Amino acid sequence: QKPQKEKNYIIGVDTAEGVGQDFSVAVVLDHKEKNVVATYKADISPSEFGRELAKLGEIYNNAFISCEVNNHGLTTLTVLKEQKNYANLYYRRTVDKATNEQKDQIGWKTTNTTRPLMLDCLAQYIRTGEIGIPSKEIITELMSFVVNENGKPEAQAGTNDDFVIALAIALYTLP
Repeated sequence: QKPQKEKNYIIGVDTAEGVGQDFSVAVVLDHKEKNVVATYKADISPSEFGRELAKLGEIYNNAFISCEVNNHGLTTLTVLKEQKNYANLYYRRTVDKATNEQKDQIGWKTTNTTRPLMLDCLAQYIRTGEIGIPSKEIITELMSFVVNENGKPEAQAGTNDDFVIALAIALYTLP
């Protein structure tokens, strides 16, 4: 959908290396209605993805962007932040174990602790029907997202979960 001037948007982002193994994706949500209004998928470098995200965020009314910082995400975020000083970004609160001091760090960090939280959040939105997902590609990924024999939720062999992760990040980090 085209952006509407009076609406706020959030973009959830799952980054990839850009070498043909996985895709970098973004899911744009209408902040109030929690409907998916746009998606982006590409096999591009983390730097180029940062530039593309800045354009996407600008198109969608300076959208709030929650980008995964894991692996190549830091490169994407660094470039994104430099683009026209893009500032509407997600920061997570952390505590320095040595000093017990709180600080904000850029980007969503997927860990063994945060992964179940974001996936449970996504599942809750789907169960209650509080989200609209008109994308066949997202629905296909959701249908092949399973709990493996080790108990880890992930994409079935031969399928992807990039949109699932990006959507989960967007929903969990809603401001």
